[in-house]
Amino acid sequence: MSIVTPHTITPVRPVPNSIPRPEYAWKDAPQPYQGSHVQSDDVIERMRVAGRIASQAMHEA
Repeated sequence: MSIVTPHTITPVRPVPNSIPRPEYAWKDAPQPYQGSHVQSDDVIERMRVAGRIASQAMHEA
């Protein structure tokens, strides 16, 4: 298994004003989520698949 290590932080790049920025773009952290944390069965299965893909990528790296 590979070890993930932090990389050097690069300078902020200019972004055209036509590209909307998320509310946390210039903050230390996003606002706490106020919605529901309950996911549908379909979303849960997709999260599991994504986790398996990520795990395989880590093992192959």
